[in-house]
Amino acid sequence: METQPYQPGPNRVTFPSEGETLVGTLFLPASYQPGDQLPVVLVSGPWTQVKEQIGHRYGQQLADLGLAALALDFRFYGESGGEPRQLESTQAKVRDLHNAVTFLQTVPAVQAEQVGILGVCAGASVVAYAAAADPRLRAVATVAAWLQHPDTTPLFYGGPEGVQQRLALAAQAQTKFEQTGDMDYVPAYDPAEGSGAAMFFPIDYYANPERGAVPTWLNRFAVVGWQEWLEMDAVAPAQNIRVPVQLVHSDGSALPQNVKRFFEALPGQKDLHWTEGEHTQFYDQEPYVQHAARVVADHFRRVFKAPAKEPRHPNAQLVYDFFQAFGTVDKAWFDRHLSPDFVWHLPGHSPISGDWHGLDGALNGIRATAMRLGNGKNGFELLDVFGHDGGAVSIHRDFYTGDDNHFDLRYVIHYRIADGRITELFEIPFNQYENDRFWNLQQQNLAATQQEPAA
Repeated sequence: METQPYQPGPNRVTFPSEGETLVGTLFLPASYQPGDQLPVVLVSGPWTQVKEQIGHRYGQQLADLGLAALALDFRFYGESGGEPRQLESTQAKVRDLHNAVTFLQTVPAVQAEQVGILGVCAGASVVAYAAAADPRLRAVATVAAWLQHPDTTPLFYGGPEGVQQRLALAAQAQTKFEQTGDMDYVPAYDPAEGSGAAMFFPIDYYANPERGAVPTWLNRFAVVGWQEWLEMDAVAPAQNIRVPVQLVHSDGSALPQNVKRFFEALPGQKDLHWTEGEHTQFYDQEPYVQHAARVVADHFRRVFKAPAKEPRHPNAQLVYDFFQAFGTVDKAWFDRHLSPDFVWHLPGHSPISGDWHGLDGALNGIRATAMRLGNGKNGFELLDVFGHDGGAVSIHRDFYTGDDNHFDLRYVIHYRIADGRITELFEIPFNQYENDRFWNLQQQNLAATQQEPAA
């Protein structure tokens, strides 16, 4: 059976960006219900990263705090398309974020006019350019921002000579790529002397499998990427950002002087939250991530005037889980959450009407019958749930997409629940005649296709 496309938790999404297919994860709060429309935050992580690193960490944190959040693989990285691979291009990332906003404004779970953006580490440099260029981004936040500026870039790369050396390598690599299609690479991270890596100083993150060394991250850096990175001035866009901005930084984070310079240049509503923590502790360590996420989530909620959503009643959550388990045939869930004397009542005169008892009745009875008669063309969508201490009530729709019959009908279900187990449910169709007509006709059609041809 088909189920509602967007569900609480992580949702895999794809969308186009200048001819490439980008892959992302849209995080929705545990309290999300079909029909909800939430403010959403785009998460832009450090350079060379994939979504499973900081993007997922902050995306889940923001969802836990009641917001929707999208972490994505930019083009050239992870599951997304684009050549050459592992190319760090700020301007390409800015265009990807623009197209991500376009995509989000089509998502039913998202409020199209309430899109914000968060940049962590070097992701903040990308966010600065994106926020200055795209008026659809209504709020901005950064955490441990690495904001490139010509005054400070040489400090990290061996002075002006080191910068020029890398720019020369980038130009040579670009020429080679244009002539042969082959790209020059160096490690993205390697602190060994003479490695030539993009990150050549010790960091307890990228080589640590408990932290940043996730399977989807490739330790490679396309040498061409040096040009945009080293010539970037991420402080300059601040003067063109007109929406509210929240910065979270510390003395132990990168380039605090540039963050203060960026803050001073912002012309609109702004706040600088100075806290404690070493730079990479804001990547994935507690309490640093949780603290930063709460500060930025509060900022987005203030801008969007979106109060924190109250947690769903436990019995309402149980009903949502019931629909999930029913759609995926999660026998283990039913073993835990149906009482031994469970009964499912459905009135009428159809193949699915009657009293269905226990786990076998739920999965091998009514579900198996509906699947067999639907022939893979029927589905359901949970529309609303109300939970109370003694049970719950839900409304859902069943539908059929085949050409040989038509069906789109709502049902109300009353659940009796005790000690976290469903003891009984009463399912009532909004139109009993239509329910019986559809299922009886499906049975007749199936029987007709199974008849032996006449001799």
